[in-house]
Amino acid sequence: MNTLSIADRQATSAPSISFEFFPPKSDAMAERLWETVERLEPMAPDFVSVTYGAGGSTRERTHDTVKRIAGGTSLRPAAHLTCVSATKEDVLAVADAYWDAGIRHIVALRGDATEGMGAAFRQHPGGFRDSVELIEGLRARHPELGKQFEISVSCYPEQHPDSLGWEQDITFLKAKQDAGADRAISQFFFEPDTFLRFRDRARDGGVTMPIIPGIMLQPNFNGLKRISALCGASLPNWLHRLYEGLDDDAETRDLVTATVAAELCHKLADHDVDTFHFYTLNRTRSERIAALHAAARERILILDGSWGVMFQRMGLEEADYRGDRFTEAAYPGQMKGNNDILCLTRPERVTELHDAYFAAGADISETNTFSATMIAQDDYRLDADSVRAINLEGAKLARAAADAWTAKTPDKPRFAAGSIGPLNKMLSMSSNVNDPGHRAVTFDEVYEAYRMQVQALNEGGVHLYLIETITDTLNCKACIKAIMDLEEEGMEKLPIWISGTITDRSGRTLSGQTVEAFWNSVRHAKPFAIGFNCALGADLMRPHIASLSRIADTLVAAYPNAGLPNEMGQYDETPGQTSGAVSGWAKDGIVNILGGCCGTTPEHIAAIAKATERLKPRDPAPTSHDMRLAGLEPFVLAS
Repeated sequence: MNTLSIADRQATSAPSISFEFFPPKSDAMAERLWETVERLEPMAPDFVSVTYGAGGSTRERTHDTVKRIAGGTSLRPAAHLTCVSATKEDVLAVADAYWDAGIRHIVALRGDATEGMGAAFRQHPGGFRDSVELIEGLRARHPELGKQFEISVSCYPEQHPDSLGWEQDITFLKAKQDAGADRAISQFFFEPDTFLRFRDRARDGGVTMPIIPGIMLQPNFNGLKRISALCGASLPNWLHRLYEGLDDDAETRDLVTATVAAELCHKLADHDVDTFHFYTLNRTRSERIAALHAAARERILILDGSWGVMFQRMGLEEADYRGDRFTEAAYPGQMKGNNDILCLTRPERVTELHDAYFAAGADISETNTFSATMIAQDDYRLDADSVRAINLEGAKLARAAADAWTAKTPDKPRFAAGSIGPLNKMLSMSSNVNDPGHRAVTFDEVYEAYRMQVQALNEGGVHLYLIETITDTLNCKACIKAIMDLEEEGMEKLPIWISGTITDRSGRTLSGQTVEAFWNSVRHAKPFAIGFNCALGADLMRPHIASLSRIADTLVAAYPNAGLPNEMGQYDETPGQTSGAVSGWAKDGIVNILGGCCGTTPEHIAAIAKATERLKPRDPAPTSHDMRLAGLEPFVLAS
């Protein structure tokens, strides 16, 4: 462990860096944070810190992570400590526990209100009033034992959101120094002059401790706008222009983000700044997404096969579906057949299938959440907490399997796709043959159902969303809107794969759209991939994939059934027959992603992977700038 004192480190001439990690809100997020820690350790930062969520909402996970860093790495962790929702004694007891765990650096903060950044702070009864009181409490704690933490504090180059003016801000920063702070770390900014003017004001006000600039690394510009609005950091017009048009280009966004940060550091270095603090936001997932885009350019990607047929093969009984959680008394009726619930009751079986498909050669495996919405799960009388848990755990299982296989074969990274299946209620069609205008569900209800599912899948760690087996395009649009709204609110942006279903030889979706009309209806989402699955075997699906290939300016995906079902509802097409058909599509250059739907098994996926392993992926069609509209039929107004 690095044991250099603050004075020793300040005496060195080499630039120093530190990293700040976003608070983990779940076990999956905590593990991803740990992945980031391990990747950054070789850079030998001066220290690393882990923040609290609003109101101390991630306090316990933050404590556990900081202690893990202290005990399991060479890094020097800095523990965030706030005044929120705790008495003075409670806060100082946490500090004692940090000291006992070998942690010698505290980031002392007032903290945000429980309601989140921007809400009014209320002092806890018996708690510290502000960060100055907290620092004084830390310095007065056990001085006879020599327990003297290194203490960092925050500062705001563009004023604190609650500021009454610069004079008050600088006076308060000076009070932190006088109370015993060793350094100040600034809120992020993008103009070097913003920081330099603030530094000059602080020096003029008697602040002599080091002031470290905070550098933001956030490629999700919608998320950045949300964060900046809450903390008072401005986003210059030139930054808006740099990110314009990059919503669906993760690689370029990453490059822009890195370049902006590097140039800012260079400009500050020209003014004698040699220490930098980077807000990382735990961005390991974005690296995997970039790998997904790279892999799609290099080869035909392989999706997994059917889940239903494989669960049937396992011979699972009612007790397997219920587990200990879903008793018949609390959840009456049959639970068998609700495959999604196995994420909670038999997770080892779900992992078994992920492993089987990855072993067969799949690049992407779906979460076992095809029907995991409040609307679809109403058939089983599941409550909202259970539905959310299915999606969260399903995502964690898929992500864990993908990560494990990626670790085994780093040259072939694997990906977890969040499965978002169709609903049993449609917005475009009546469920009452006697009333064409009847609708069993509203747009808002569909939107909220998908919003819950998307949030949980994202939190659980999936790399992309797969909106699949779409029978009603308006339902799909509600899902797209839920995703876009959540991203606008700051949720991490992930690629979207959209897969419709042509239901029969008519060449139309169940809600009546042609292939081109369907594409026109969803192309505004700028999907990572577009395609079709289910209902048809490869022979009947091919012309529709070919049509889509001619017009889509993104990847084209297809995962047909293993032929059409026989009289017993079973699928007879062999792995060789399925792979022979779809590999022909690849040879003809009309697909980028292939997999299997109903009736396909790991054997089918292995055959498809082998048949396409040396084939070149399709080149997307040129982007059309024509006005493309759609009802049941397409309408194109040429520019």
